[in-house]
Amino acid sequence: MSQDLPKRIVEHLDRSRAAMSDLLEQLVLCESPSSDPSSLRRMLQVLAGAFEQRGFRPVILPGKQSGGMLLAVPERRPRPRRHQLVLGHCDTVWPVGTLQTMPAKVEDGTFWGPGAYDMKARLEATTRRA
Repeated sequence: MSQDLPKRIVEHLDRSRAAMSDLLEQLVLCESPSSDPSSLRRMLQVLAGAFEQRGFRPVILPGKQSGGMLLAVPERRPRPRRHQLVLGHCDTVWPVGTLQTMPAKVEDGTFWGPGAYDMKARLEATTRRA
């Protein structure tokens, strides 16, 4: 492993901080309780747009009882390079309307809001390409 790799990763994250925060805010503002398939579809559309902007080909697969699933494959994938599978969920336990009593905000460098920690920040991170 290159000795400067950790430094390059930190530099990349520092450069990406504003964009990462913006996308996380979009995801948190997209309330997505498990019991509301239409809100989950909106969430998948936001994620699909983020992946598309970063060079992926997103496809939203319809669900029978859910909002569906998102598959995002890189547009360019060098062969025979290894693949990586990232799984996550975009539903939350918070009902629609929670933002009225628990607004999305940044306080002391920490982003707060329904679903921000589990799992929306992790979904935002999967759209990054170092």
